[in-house]
Amino acid sequence: DFIDLYLLIQETKRIDFSSKEQIRKLALKYPFNYKEIGKLDKRSLKIFLKKTDYYKKSEIIDHDTLLYKTLIIKHKIYHGDFKNGCTLKNLPGWNGIKNRGIYHKTHIIAKELGGKRTYGPPGEYYNGFIGTEHANVGVTGNSGMRHLEYLIKNYLCNNNKDYIVYECRVIYKNPKDKIPIFIVIIIVSSDYLINKIYFVWNIQCRYTINYTNGEFVAW
Repeated sequence: DFIDLYLLIQETKRIDFSSKEQIRKLALKYPFNYKEIGKLDKRSLKIFLKKTDYYKKSEIIDHDTLLYKTLIIKHKIYHGDFKNGCTLKNLPGWNGIKNRGIYHKTHIIAKELGGKRTYGPPGEYYNGFIGTEHANVGVTGNSGMRHLEYLIKNYLCNNNKDYIVYECRVIYKNPKDKIPIFIVIIIVSSDYLINKIYFVWNIQCRYTINYTNGEFVAW
């Protein structure tokens, strides 16, 4: 249920994602850079589906960029949305990263799934964050968040009258950090055939990241 999920998120936040040893362990245990956590129980499903559009942003402003961070986007996705996806321009915090070698402008709701640039009132909730290459597309180019996007796209292509309720939570270790440490994704289809929760690690194999300022070191 959501209490268990909250506790698991808090427990996972205690992991030292800047540790070389920890990165090695995660890379070996989860070669596709995501972990399937489980599914929502019946009670949590009812709560989850009561509100299919929900957004949350950080209240703390990053004074280097004068921009906020989007923390949660929850949205209903249809097959017909695919053609409406937008690229990410003016990503909050992007210009504050000096060396962007391992980073991608990462959609919260993928462009391929019809992800807009912003949601809610104009400019209120930006549909993106600074993700590592391996969080976005994985080591192989089709894992990480991209694999989960394919899961949704394949389902909707085969069930084009149904929809997916998709929630993505971007988790930061500390409120003022520029880089999140992991991403929580909840995917529920309208027929309940898909009911899954995933954690995606915002790490890069063979690199140590300073999540506060975005600097990184290869090893």
